[in-house]
Amino acid sequence: MKRSRWHVLIFIVMLSLSFAAQDAEIPSDDRPASATATAAKFNFPAPYQIRIAGQEEIERMLKTHGADVLVVNFWATWCPPCIEELPYFVEAAREYEDKGVQFVGLSGDFLDQVEQKTPPFLKKQKIFYPNLALDVIPAKFIPFISEHWDGVFPATVLYDARGRKISEYLKALTKDELRQAVDEALKSVKGDADQPSASTGAEISPVEEP
Repeated sequence: MKRSRWHVLIFIVMLSLSFAAQDAEIPSDDRPASATATAAKFNFPAPYQIRIAGQEEIERMLKTHGADVLVVNFWATWCPPCIEELPYFVEAAREYEDKGVQFVGLSGDFLDQVEQKTPPFLKKQKIFYPNLALDVIPAKFIPFISEHWDGVFPATVLYDARGRKISEYLKALTKDELRQAVDEALKSVKGDADQPSASTGAEISPVEEP
């Protein structure tokens, strides 16, 4: 499917997320920061389960995930390129789980279907790492993730332990590209630990476009 069609699809989906959140009264863990222990490690969903999350919860996750590197993959069950790359993420998540790397999926599935449709898909595809379903305002959320991103799925963004962006890949990844991205991220955070810098943010790698 051509990029222009994916562009249309993603915005239809994201708009549906916003409307569904208003009409369906689907529960969301988007509580005020004062209601949670912000210093505590983020509470990820159990394997093969999914929880609807707003932008506030996602921002909290980026800062409290508790790993050296967080790999965030934007995907959906209706996205063929996403499904094609998912086995690479499952394999990498197992390979790097004892190396300080946490994988998480952010799903763009329709909110009124996600609780019934997505967990069986996760189990069938053996996607054991945590997943959250996006309940966000696209005009606010998309630029928060990246000023270079237009909302097209799939996309992958890597963060350090403090929620600073390390790199972003705005396309589907091959197995080798994903491994290289994770290895470079680990090297980056270990380098920062060995050589403290006065910089307040991690350098973003060149944007990867299809």
